[in-house]
Amino acid sequence: VFAEEVEFSGVTAPIGVNVRDNKDSTGNIIDVLQGNQTVYFNGWEYGEGLKDYWTGSIDNRWFYFFKNGKKAYVASAFINGNPPNSTTTIKLNVPNIKQQQSNWCWAGTSVSVLNYFGQPTTQQQFVGYVKGGLYNYPATSREIQNGLIYFGLTSTINRGTLSYDEFRSQINSNKPMITLINWKNGGNIGHFLVLDGYFKGMNNMNYITYMDPWYGDHYQHNFESFKNNDRFWWNETVQGISRGY
Repeated sequence: VFAEEVEFSGVTAPIGVNVRDNKDSTGNIIDVLQGNQTVYFNGWEYGEGLKDYWTGSIDNRWFYFFKNGKKAYVASAFINGNPPNSTTTIKLNVPNIKQQQSNWCWAGTSVSVLNYFGQPTTQQQFVGYVKGGLYNYPATSREIQNGLIYFGLTSTINRGTLSYDEFRSQINSNKPMITLINWKNGGNIGHFLVLDGYFKGMNNMNYITYMDPWYGDHYQHNFESFKNNDRFWWNETVQGISRGY
């Protein structure tokens, strides 16, 4: 395991600790945590090894939480606490793709999935095929499906939400999903995301991970509230994605 998304907590060293924008001591300091402060983390990754405050041994783990939508890193060497051992974390790690036009979320997600399956494709190529030109237009799940077929992937479309077992089955089969959410405060405007992982959070709650092409980065969300919350609702999913033969 080189990284894991799992919620846990720890207490800062008495001298306090810097919060950085990267997992090494040269990263920009974006915050400073006081000593003996409880901090809640969303996961950890390997980075630069630093001398542990208590033991003196080298620790190359960096714990992170989200600050303003981005990962904020704290050296594990200055945190009294460890992430739990977890065998319930699965993440397919589809590539982060930032959409190149305001309405191209469907293209960004599709290209991310195509690249995950080893089918290198650009957003321009995908949009050009689906729309017949490089127009900044939205698209439907059916258009995504047709584009995926052309570039070598088969899929099905599921209307509505999935159960957690159905979701896990897709991920365990190495099949990321392209899901359509609809905003509740935007005239029912939709947005496509790539769902690519799951893990157990605090209090044994189910979480999912997803790639948002608007930011070109990964995020996480409680599974049950992802279905329907005060910001959006889960409309449909392009699933069962696999290489066509």
